[in-house]
Amino acid sequence: MEYVQKLIALESAKAKSKELRKAAHQSRSDDAAYTTAKTKAEIAARHAKEKVVQPVQELELALVLTPEERWKPDSEQRTNALKDALQRKYLVAVNTLESVVVQGIFELTKMNQSGTGYKLHKHIAKSLQEAV
Repeated sequence: MEYVQKLIALESAKAKSKELRKAAHQSRSDDAAYTTAKTKAEIAARHAKEKVVQPVQELELALVLTPEERWKPDSEQRTNALKDALQRKYLVAVNTLESVVVQGIFELTKMNQSGTGYKLHKHIAKSLQEAV
């Protein structure tokens, strides 16, 4: 899952880097003297890409993958990993919802117990209304 997230970040960084390079190239005037010095935009583009490439390469070393074996956007492994990530996100959301419902039931139970004072009863009712 982490590898797929890093790959997606890498692809967006590559696209951003390409846009920055294009903007840097267009910002140079045609009559300017030839220079090998990099513009700030070109340096920013390179740094943006390098910042994302390194974590991907580290994960590929850990997973024993070569750059040629890098998961493509339409590869089966990547599709399966994305499905697993979505299912995990769904299960986390369901568990969170379940815990909120159980907490609400416990608060309602506490509110209806004998010995619960008027102020606590109102406080619990108010907190339940705010939660919903």
